[in-house]
Amino acid sequence: MELKEFIKETIEQILAGISEAQAGSLGENVNASTDGGSATKDLGGHLINRGKFGVFTRIDFDVSVGAESEGKGGLRVAVFGQGVDAGGAHRSSNASRVLFSIPVRLPDGDAERAEGIIAERQKKADERRAARPSGGGSSWMG
Repeated sequence: MELKEFIKETIEQILAGISEAQAGSLGENVNASTDGGSATKDLGGHLINRGKFGVFTRIDFDVSVGAESEGKGGLRVAVFGQGVDAGGAHRSSNASRVLFSIPVRLPDGDAERAEGIIAERQKKADERRAARPSGGGSSWMG
């Protein structure tokens, strides 16, 4: 599996698992609503409350990857430990350890709050559009 596929699938499955847990009988307790303030608050561990923007965490990866080169000069980075079919061609690979983190916003467990945030963003976008000057003025291009 290529590294980019591994990262994508891991993040999607984590977020899907959170969403499914929120839909369960005790779902209101999974990433439950916070105070909704605008200040950033460190909640400890990997959690950060960004107020009306939601709760964020980081997903830490510690992955062994292999840079595999084929006889024709192709190069691919794959998650180490996945099977490689040599198919009779000359291949060589080296394993490396890669450590990195990706910040993600957790799905909001409070649907009413999430709807309010969306409505607020739409209202601000509408206000910005309404505040734009209409045509008829002179343009910077002449």
